[in-house]
Amino acid sequence: MKRLSVVLLSLLLVACSEVTAPAPASEAELNRGMRGAPSFELTDLGTLGGNAAFALGINNRGDIVGTSRLTSSARPQLAFLAERGSSELRDLGTLDGSTFSRAFRVNQSGEAVGEAFTPAGASRAVLWRNGELEELAPGVSAVANDINNRGQVVGTSGGQAVLWDRGTMTALGAISNDPAATSRGNAIAENGRVVGLAQTDILSEFGSRVSHAFLWDGRRMIDLGALADPTNFSVAYGVNPRSEVVGESVVGGGTYHAFVWRNGSMRDIHPAELGIRHSRANDINASGDIVGWVSTFFGFPTFGAAAAVLWRDGVAHDLNALVEAEGWDLRAAMGINDRGQIVGYGLKDGQTRAFLLEPAAGSRGVAPGL
Repeated sequence: MKRLSVVLLSLLLVACSEVTAPAPASEAELNRGMRGAPSFELTDLGTLGGNAAFALGINNRGDIVGTSRLTSSARPQLAFLAERGSSELRDLGTLDGSTFSRAFRVNQSGEAVGEAFTPAGASRAVLWRNGELEELAPGVSAVANDINNRGQVVGTSGGQAVLWDRGTMTALGAISNDPAATSRGNAIAENGRVVGLAQTDILSEFGSRVSHAFLWDGRRMIDLGALADPTNFSVAYGVNPRSEVVGESVVGGGTYHAFVWRNGSMRDIHPAELGIRHSRANDINASGDIVGWVSTFFGFPTFGAAAAVLWRDGVAHDLNALVEAEGWDLRAAMGINDRGQIVGYGLKDGQTRAFLLEPAAGSRGVAPGL
């Protein structure tokens, strides 16, 4: 194993000296985290020919989407699809004259959504279907973040969370009733429930509206609150059919912690035993398994100390300790399907690479009914 103990991560944090390390994990905590831990087999997904690739989403068939550079330069960087069982990434293309696109999610029909830049650098919400790229809000700055098996797409346009359904775009509003309040749609469940972030009527110490994670139930936005204090910022990134929601929240001092919201309550799931300052939960499957990361630098898991994380049955696991993968440093887990397959990205031989983790033989993975 590359990292068998969280103690090494704690020592690394001390070397970085960005924040004061928490007390070392007890022997009981370490044993609790490793007893009966799942195990995985890693597949290097490769690139579109460049020196970096990022896997961002996976459906229950095992189709994977993301974005990859084509050369050693930052551009072109284009969306890709890796179909189940294929050893190659397929370039999904972008808008005419553009050099950038990325696909965030893919449904069971192979329909993928994301964003593509115009030649001038403006973002457009796009849908890839049957080999064709379609703008969902032509000529308008927008992004499409998720799609379910009904073909419903959620994203953001004009500063509002929006839902595209059967060709119609509907603005979902915000938690605040102020027409000027903004929001962003990040994920949608199979039952049409939407999560993201939206401005509230709560004011920060600077007099600006505080944004909170929300759950849209088809009629209204539910304010999910925030960790530690209602004036803190929070955002939701994932939701499952049971309306269990995951994301991140400020807890004070500019520090962000991963959370899970279920049964009307938000819970801090930051794995303090890993000794790294920030955490984020990116996705949750039907069984309640959660994936995300911990990082020294907020929002940048490819820098400093960081690790891809799986939360299962109330225990956080550093994924590096659950896989035999020489030369790999798993930094970010972005998506998990109901079979327990996980996608994300990490560092290998100094390059950012996309990976797929599949539950090893005998390790729990497939949800009931699949």
